Amino acid sequence: MTMEKPEFNNIEQNEEQSVEQESKPMTKEQFFGGPEKITKEDEETKEDKKYKEKLNNHISSFDKGGGLTYYLGNNNGRSFFVIECTQEFYNSLSEDEQTKFKIEDDKYIFADGQVPEVWREEKSDNSERKYHIREPRDFKKKMYKELFTDDSNKQVVADALRTGSDKNLQAISQAVEEIFNSSEDARSNIIEKYFSEQEIEDMDKELSKDRMPKPEKIEEENIKNLVELIKNKKVLFYTGAGMSASAPNKRDRAWGMGQLLEKAKIDMNKKGRDAFFDEAIKDPSEMVNIQQENIDTLHNSPATPAHKALKNIAMLKKSRIFTENHDTFQEKTEIKPDKISGPWLEDNVKPEWLRDVDAVITIGLSVDDRGFLAWYKENNPNGQIVAINQEQAKYLGDEDIWVSGDLQKIVTELEKKLAKDLE
Repeated sequence: MTMEKPEFNNIEQNEEQSVEQESKPMTKEQFFGGPEKITKEDEETKEDKKYKEKLNNHISSFDKGGGLTYYLGNNNGRSFFVIECTQEFYNSLSEDEQTKFKIEDDKYIFADGQVPEVWREEKSDNSERKYHIREPRDFKKKMYKELFTDDSNKQVVADALRTGSDKNLQAISQAVEEIFNSSEDARSNIIEKYFSEQEIEDMDKELSKDRMPKPEKIEEENIKNLVELIKNKKVLFYTGAGMSASAPNKRDRAWGMGQLLEKAKIDMNKKGRDAFFDEAIKDPSEMVNIQQENIDTLHNSPATPAHKALKNIAMLKKSRIFTENHDTFQEKTEIKPDKISGPWLEDNVKPEWLRDVDAVITIGLSVDDRGFLAWYKENNPNGQIVAINQEQAKYLGDEDIWVSGDLQKIVTELEKKLAKDLE
């Protein structure tokens, strides 16, 4: 598996829920009591119905900068997209492109698909609350920031580029000068202008070698070490897109955010207009179909073996399952994961509770997107993060643990051994 392409800029996507979760804040007993079970349809409470409605009504927004924002959504199982732009961006369009937009609330809008009446988050007391509970824990981002803001590192970066590039010294030096003189937003585009994806990956490996943390590594075959680690500890599980994207049957694999961005041609490393905008203007139905394919996979695929095993582990350990995923894989096992956001964490998790969590076990989670892991470490510096992942996650420090291998095999084997040991 190739290493994830490094991120050099600070453009990010945001996700919004079109249906607010109107439930009472979690209690300490609930936090340490394990996941909630999903009730049968004829026994559904108002809160249960709200939860299911929330699963079928979701919007992701992508702020491209330069006065341009995309919204991709699920409206009761049907897809839609909205392109929103400012007057300044609208003025940059051709006359033909401008005819496709309408003005709404001082913004210019182009939309297609099953667009709901309310697709933008309404202003409320929560509207200014942060997407992140804390600045995400990201040692890779920190590494690049330190490298590119110190001119004395120019030679270091040039040497790293030479290891995987056949470009001559003068060309590399010229590129490095431009990279170091650019803004953080523009840096990624400049690097991609001069170097191929493979050259960038080789540079990343070379620079990361002695600069990234080195967490303890447990190989897949040594699963007994992980069993011993969590058997008598209070743990919290935190799942990411890799869990649903690793389904044994390829047709059942949920798209991660990266795959959605790739298929929809949304380039978050490019400020403003990109291929998604061009394709959506030219053939909006194609963009709607791509989003529909994503929705169908998220909601119609069965639970993976890892989801089934995690349900049993969580019930056995009385541990909550936090997730960033908007699929329904875990719900198919008849339990409710906690779909977290910055405001949800503020409302439902007390910082002092985190001090009693010995370890957070992440599964298929590549980045600390909501900043929860940073918040956990802030409140519990002695707590450990244990990542079950193919690649070393960016949020792992020297004191943490990386369980390397096939997470589907690891989690199912973990369930068997824990069940036997805790009988």
